[in-house]
Amino acid sequence: LPSKTSQQEVYETIKPVVDSLTENDESNEKKSLIFAYGSSGSGKTHTIVGSKEDPGILPKAIAEIVEHYDKTIYAVKISCI
Repeated sequence: LPSKTSQQEVYETIKPVVDSLTENDESNEKKSLIFAYGSSGSGKTHTIVGSKEDPGILPKAIAEIVEHYDKTIYAVKISCI
């Protein structure tokens, strides 16, 4: 993606990954990986985490997952390394 791509535009590129976690199917366990790769100072942390004013893909994905499962009981495990 170009360097001036907005956080929302980046999120839209990974949204199918988030959608796969909220699809109704018979699988009890779902896993996904979002990976940022690049040289030092290229914006990986900003892309993943963002800021309070402009959240990155991780807070957006978590919010969407929590909103989807808000009325049901599920255990959700999230790891960020």
